[in-house]
Amino acid sequence: MLAECPEDIIPLAEFFRERHSKELKRETQGFTDDAKRRMLAYPWPGNVRELQNKIKRSVLVSEEPILDIEGLDNGIPPCDNGQASVPAVLPLKDESLEKKNIVNALKACNGHREQAAAMLNVNPATLYRKMKKYGCGRNRRHYKIFCVNGNDEVLSKEFLSQFKTEADVSKFLKQLHAQVLEKMLEGEMDAHLGYEKNSVTGNNTGNSRNGSYPKKIQTEHGESVISIPRDRNGQFEPIAVPKHESRGLSIEKLVISLYAKGMSVSDIEEEMREIYEIELSTSAISIITNKVNQAAQEWQNRPLDPVCLIVWMDGIVFKVRDNGKIINKTVYLCVGLKQNGLKEVLGMWVGKSESSSFWMGVLTDLKARGVQDILITCTDNLNGFTDTIRSVFPQSSTQVCVVHQIRNSCKYVVYKDKKEFTADMKNIYNAPNKEVAATELDNLEKKWGGKYPYAILSWRNNWDDLTVFFQFPLEIRKIICTTNLIENLNGKIRKYTKSKLSFPSDDAVKKTVYLSLMEIEKKWTMPISNWGLIMNQFMLMFENRIQI
Repeated sequence: MLAECPEDIIPLAEFFRERHSKELKRETQGFTDDAKRRMLAYPWPGNVRELQNKIKRSVLVSEEPILDIEGLDNGIPPCDNGQASVPAVLPLKDESLEKKNIVNALKACNGHREQAAAMLNVNPATLYRKMKKYGCGRNRRHYKIFCVNGNDEVLSKEFLSQFKTEADVSKFLKQLHAQVLEKMLEGEMDAHLGYEKNSVTGNNTGNSRNGSYPKKIQTEHGESVISIPRDRNGQFEPIAVPKHESRGLSIEKLVISLYAKGMSVSDIEEEMREIYEIELSTSAISIITNKVNQAAQEWQNRPLDPVCLIVWMDGIVFKVRDNGKIINKTVYLCVGLKQNGLKEVLGMWVGKSESSSFWMGVLTDLKARGVQDILITCTDNLNGFTDTIRSVFPQSSTQVCVVHQIRNSCKYVVYKDKKEFTADMKNIYNAPNKEVAATELDNLEKKWGGKYPYAILSWRNNWDDLTVFFQFPLEIRKIICTTNLIENLNGKIRKYTKSKLSFPSDDAVKKTVYLSLMEIEKKWTMPISNWGLIMNQFMLMFENRIQI
């Protein structure tokens, strides 16, 4: 290696090998400043790097900055191990000579003011005043990667001029991301071993570096190959890029988000290839989305508040493959109103068909998870539903959805009479109290009972459950007389699942519905309208059952 040195550098190289550092200043007095600068930029082997750092501090600052390596391609001369021998100094324009020397000295000493002051042969306090005068950054981080002066930005015009298209910027960010990860891994290795690379403190410690191995990673910047350091004992566990994981958390979140928004596995595979240039097989995407199952299980079994003010209950039907056949299965949903006015999905359950017997298991599960009392339940007019609720929560008041009752009555009315018939029914549920509503039902029966007796009979059979909302103030009536809230939820779930005609298993249904619910609940951040007034009404009516 010495044979390749310039002639005026060879004696200094020999001195590095043979002389002690205390004689450095006396021995180098005959060398020109140019020779010393070339010495600093030369890629010396690692065993003399420590002495090389000492010559940096002994060389007096000349008229030309001693570390001005602007002519190099990347500004950082490489060493044998691929690392930079000296830090990069960004080109400085129209600056005084004194400021140049201060900046270069700080850069050479990695931002240490005391070392830079010794290099410049000045007092540290004097150096600090000079730095303040010229607007030099007083934080070490200013001199670790870039040298920032007081007026120019880090991203200078000269630096940005190398980017011509957006593709150039993306390529640069991809390379930068890989380099940052490698530096983070090197820092983790230093912390693991307890000493920096090539440091003599690592001798005879029982563990040391053992090279590195390449690893392909997939991030939002695309695919990259980085070097993962390793130790001889095989005990190094990286955190930035964990073992056995090649995909970043952002990629997994992206895949799960696309799946939650209704995209199929094959569509996600094509999207990742075309936009992010990442090759993910359908099986890899399925593995990522299957990680949601554990989160869904924990969500389903989470504890609930002891008192729910209102609970809306309904089911939504999906086509699911079961034993080689496509059948209809119902996902049972419960939405509760908490004491802070916010809505919350209490859980989801999958069954073959909607029935009151299955709802018995759903309500029992809610009670096992901590729900002790439900003030009001809102349901459709499923046969036996009210008795099922009372068997589990005997104090709960059950309101049957008025809209479901209107639809059920209209099934028995011909089209030409529907408009007039529905107008007469409107007088029932818009009545100010239950007595007036009963009078309006009698009028409806007198007018239409002879022609459509079954339409009137359905009102008579469910009259007690249909008129529960008359016991409450107007503000509460509006939110319990129908199940529109949970019907709206079902419509949004349909929006996210409309691209899936059928599901291969119950787990696939749960996973898709769970992700849809998580997307929908992101918007449930505000309490319902007039919540302060409604909560006061609940406390007056159920003062012994609400705990605050």
